[in-house]
Amino acid sequence: MGIGPKNLGLRHPGFGLLLLFLVQSFYIQLWPTFHPANESIRFYFVESLVRDGTLSVDPALERYGVPNKDVSIHDGRAYMDKAPGVAFAVAPLYVALRTVGFDSLPWEMRWFLLTLLGLTIPNLLATALFFRLGRDLSGGRDDVALGLAAAYAVATPALLYSTLFFGHQFAAILFLAGFYLLRPATVVSSGAAFTAGFLISFAVASEYQAVLAAAGLAVYGMVRAVDWRGRAMLVLGGLVPAAIVLGYHWLSFGGPLNFPYAYKGAEELAEMHAQGLFGFVWPYWEGGHGQLLSARRGLIYSAPITALWPLGIIRMWRAPGWRAARYAVLFVGLAHTILLTGYLYWTGGYCHGPRFLVPVLPFMVLPLAALWRPPGEGETPRAISSVVRTWLFPGLALVGALLHLAVLMSFPYPREEIQAPFYELTFPLLLQGCTAPNVLGLSSGPAMLVFALLVGGAALWLFTRLRAGASRPIAGRLLVAVAVALAIILAQLLVAPPPDSPAARRWQNEARELMQCPPIAATLVPISAISSGTLKVRT
Repeated sequence: MGIGPKNLGLRHPGFGLLLLFLVQSFYIQLWPTFHPANESIRFYFVESLVRDGTLSVDPALERYGVPNKDVSIHDGRAYMDKAPGVAFAVAPLYVALRTVGFDSLPWEMRWFLLTLLGLTIPNLLATALFFRLGRDLSGGRDDVALGLAAAYAVATPALLYSTLFFGHQFAAILFLAGFYLLRPATVVSSGAAFTAGFLISFAVASEYQAVLAAAGLAVYGMVRAVDWRGRAMLVLGGLVPAAIVLGYHWLSFGGPLNFPYAYKGAEELAEMHAQGLFGFVWPYWEGGHGQLLSARRGLIYSAPITALWPLGIIRMWRAPGWRAARYAVLFVGLAHTILLTGYLYWTGGYCHGPRFLVPVLPFMVLPLAALWRPPGEGETPRAISSVVRTWLFPGLALVGALLHLAVLMSFPYPREEIQAPFYELTFPLLLQGCTAPNVLGLSSGPAMLVFALLVGGAALWLFTRLRAGASRPIAGRLLVAVAVALAIILAQLLVAPPPDSPAARRWQNEARELMQCPPIAATLVPISAISSGTLKVRT
């Protein structure tokens, strides 16, 4: 027997997950002098809970001496103003790691390990579940499921938020796992129903805004349960995280329905959350356009494969066995998006992309698998599906991968006033050789080379797997995909060129200082020069 890729297991999807893990975990988004508020408050909460035995974050705030605007104040004590789910989930990891000297590690390493173990690795397992769901929906096509799982993992904000200590991707992981347990063509046992109920509810415990999506999945679970016992177990499983969160509210804020948003410490955030229902009002243009289409935070702008979601939904409507599931997938994506377009804080602070839409991203990408389904009985092949899956989808995925891999290498915290973060912050920093720290401790240039080799190796592995499963050669389609991707990026720059704004210049300089990049004599800004035809140099 010869030794080759197949014998070594290199063709197995698990090897693809290993490559994805190496890509995701190579860069570390942590700097000694910068504690991003949204993430650090969760880290402070975990430390205060485990090391100091209190729900208040006062001990950690005093220990690190860094002000944080994401606190809620009640009875003179500071608390985390976030949903506590993801912090509660990683707290046992912290407890277990303390037995091997975890407390003696630098805070950056503790933060990184908690994120790696609590988010990045679970996200790999969720990606494997996404692969299996995609295979079912595409009619058993392994190549389609693999390509779509890769697109979800790398060409959407899921890539970035699986490496940051936010709660959004954690909620997406839980939703995906809960839906998988309730998937079509399976018998939902009482145990599976209980676990699904727990996971769906825990997603809301991690992101309060995901409540409508959770309600849709819960109704779907009630439909899928085989009898009253299964439905009772689904409800019982959901009550466990709900009881934990309500108890947390009671102990921290004096009542089970006293949400932390009502006690915001930062004045400007308190004023915003005092409007409507904790900042939620009727959907309005700025919130919808901003989160879906704008260069500032737009989902379709940064992950254009999500623009194909309606086509996937239409095609999924004819998928055998997905009758109830199609309503759940449609409701989760649509209801959550509509809800968030009425959120006054839609910009989300220092963040890339529409972070509030991340929990339902799996349900906005999964329906695309139905575009590859073979025609059913009495159904004629659809030309539009063939064009989309053969020529358009690869190019759109390539754009998303390029943008999100660039952010992963760089600084993922643009200020809200920056209008085009990718082109005003991310690419200018990379062109200056300014990158995030990495696990090997390499300087910027060698690190970029190693990362390029990792990404290139993963892309080559994916290409060979897709080529092996395709009925026709795909090399030509790859060239078309590159052309489509370049055309989209050029259109982004020409149709709405990023302004060479003072805010972007200031934040670039501040980001360089926070990232401790080597000083440079001049800063090139070639991105904004594309539309004007000149190359701007500023000192």
